[in-house]
Amino acid sequence: MTFQESEIVSLIVAAAFVLSIAFLHRVIRLPRLPLIYAAIFILMGGHLFTVLEGVGWYAFFDILEHVCYALSGVLFAAGCWSLALAAVKQETPRR
Repeated sequence: MTFQESEIVSLIVAAAFVLSIAFLHRVIRLPRLPLIYAAIFILMGGHLFTVLEGVGWYAFFDILEHVCYALSGVLFAAGCWSLALAAVKQETPRR
């Protein structure tokens, strides 16, 4: 079992970020952005799998890590696209 300190620190920072997003979502009612939230949680999974690579099953956790990072990128892009379409709909005057 080998752990890299930088990976553990990265996991802790990501966990703090996810917890702060969850807290802000409840307290100040952040807008519902399901694709963005899903991307954030999947990105957190990628960090977790990075640390778990040191425990064992390196190849398995390495694949899961990279799948999580790729999927979170796709979800972030889709979330941004969704936000852009919503902004265009709001700006379009109704006749």
